[in-house]
Amino acid sequence: MLYQRYIVNLALLVCTAFILSAHVPANAQSKPESLSIKTGVSGGGFYVIGAGLSKIFSDNGVRSNPELGGGNANIISLSRNEDSIGLAQAVAFTMAARGEPPFPSKIKNLSAIAVLFSNVVQVVVSKESNIKHLCVSEIR
Repeated sequence: MLYQRYIVNLALLVCTAFILSAHVPANAQSKPESLSIKTGVSGGGFYVIGAGLSKIFSDNGVRSNPELGGGNANIISLSRNEDSIGLAQAVAFTMAARGEPPFPSKIKNLSAIAVLFSNVVQVVVSKESNIKHLCVSEIR
């Protein structure tokens, strides 16, 4: 089941990248010569996705490179115009737009252009912790 979801999400990623690289509206600027894609740590999920995007862009005439990065740092890098595209979790993007910590002020010059996959998070504890539920009163 997870593998099937991965394949479907990967297919959506490929379609999104193709549309972004191949479709240029009449009133848009011409294709960029190159793009830098801020990803995550080498070997991580964001890096793999960024490398795939980079290949699709390159195959369509736009030189691109996946660059190591990570979540909040990607958002800051993009806001400073140091990179072209960045991968980030939706919650970090929302926090940046609102100026919530760890972002010192609202970041207003970014746009979300695609949702690539849903992010399932597992909350894990050691068996010795005796935590049985995610409840603040139990953790205290």
